Amino acid sequence: TTEGVDGKFAWLMVFVAFMVQFALFGTIGSFGVYLGEYLQKDFNDQSSTLLAFIGSLGSGVYSISCIPAGILVSKFGHRKIMLIGAFLFGFGLIIASFATKIWLLFLGQSILLGVGASFTFIPAISIVPQWFDKQMGIGVGICAAGSGVGGLIISPIIQAINNQIGWRWALRINGIFSVIVLCASAIVLKPRVPFKSHRVFDSTIVLDTKFIALWGQGAISCFAFWVPFFLMPLYCQYYGISATSASLMIGLMNGSAALGRVGAGLVAQYIGNINTLFFNNLICSLTFPLIWYFSTTTWSLILFSLIFGFLTSALFTNSALITPKLFSLEKLAQVNGLFYTCCAPGYLVGTVIATSIIDASTEGSYINYLPCMMYLFGCYLASCLCLIWLR
Repeated sequence: TTEGVDGKFAWLMVFVAFMVQFALFGTIGSFGVYLGEYLQKDFNDQSSTLLAFIGSLGSGVYSISCIPAGILVSKFGHRKIMLIGAFLFGFGLIIASFATKIWLLFLGQSILLGVGASFTFIPAISIVPQWFDKQMGIGVGICAAGSGVGGLIISPIIQAINNQIGWRWALRINGIFSVIVLCASAIVLKPRVPFKSHRVFDSTIVLDTKFIALWGQGAISCFAFWVPFFLMPLYCQYYGISATSASLMIGLMNGSAALGRVGAGLVAQYIGNINTLFFNNLICSLTFPLIWYFSTTTWSLILFSLIFGFLTSALFTNSALITPKLFSLEKLAQVNGLFYTCCAPGYLVGTVIATSIIDASTEGSYINYLPCMMYLFGCYLASCLCLIWLR
């Protein structure tokens, strides 16, 4: 039945999924703000690479646990899994707020937060396409924009709370807010076609050559995706730009990503999802050596943040629009669960590789950022080759 498709209830589902991504990825995308606090205060005896790995591992755990999330949603329904995820996500942030040793930050802000994110994200992103036909591009685009809007709003709020009452209370408030939003979303969200799984692991999905190409482009570009978000505070510090301005850059990246996600959905209705993704990744690759490398002032970094944020966001909008076209709606939770594992390798070590390249390019107080920029350029350019294969 197509009852309710493209109707008012469909747009309610978009709003709820938007709020899920607002809470989840607004928080994950604001890790750079917490990182700045850890480096300056309670954990200033730890290396920047190790502390940056907390954020990378959190994103990596989220990606890997997308597989069990997709399987569990197919088996037990979306609501139970989302509620478990909501409590894990919020509890992870609250546990991290009590950390005096770095291992507790890893437990809370990497492991619990990562598993919680996948358990709430996979059902939400799999339900929205079921409610659309003609308006799917804009619907999924708005829903994906939640992460960018979340980062735009959450980053400066976290910085303000940090300045007033410290990072520990910022984590607690962030955790409580997330639990409320995610639990409410779990109650309201409703699939149009029940998720079914005829087997625990469907090998026909992973053996499909188009799925492999789609997975490959995501995997390669994710090695670069989080680097500007996580390393912008350190870059700003090097050029004498304030922590408040650095959190503004992260917020602007997230905000322009929100516009980019809606824009990518709209453009795809005219030139197709694969073409949209290809051109975005190609232009995005050029922003590192041509814009970021030459940006040493606040205004030039604002320009880079806006352009990079807008372009990089197509990965999530257009990939989410391609999967329903390749597979049936009832398989969507499992397909998305398998697809989003593509982020794991890059999320885990992408930022670590970038910080290692920066460390190797440092002589005394001088840092040569060009090798790192070329690494990021190479990641996005290589992802375009997979998209040529996908065509």
